[in-house]
Amino acid sequence: MSNCITQETRNSLLNIIKSLLLSDLPIEKIESMALVELGVDSMVLLQISFEFENMYSLKIDIDNISSDATIGSMIDNLISNSE
Repeated sequence: MSNCITQETRNSLLNIIKSLLLSDLPIEKIESMALVELGVDSMVLLQISFEFENMYSLKIDIDNISSDATIGSMIDNLISNSE
């Protein structure tokens, strides 16, 4: 993956999360919410990790994600660690 992520890729990652959460919330709202607020547990994180790895070769270190992290910060950390 290149050193800068496009807004299109970021939106794609957010849409993956939205679809896994089966949420009707707007992407902008989901991006700013904490994992715990969205009801994201370890199983959902595994699903997200699997999708991100299959589609973008991005790996999530589930053990280092706190439940109060926002979806946006999780994506930012994921991307910065992949560069």
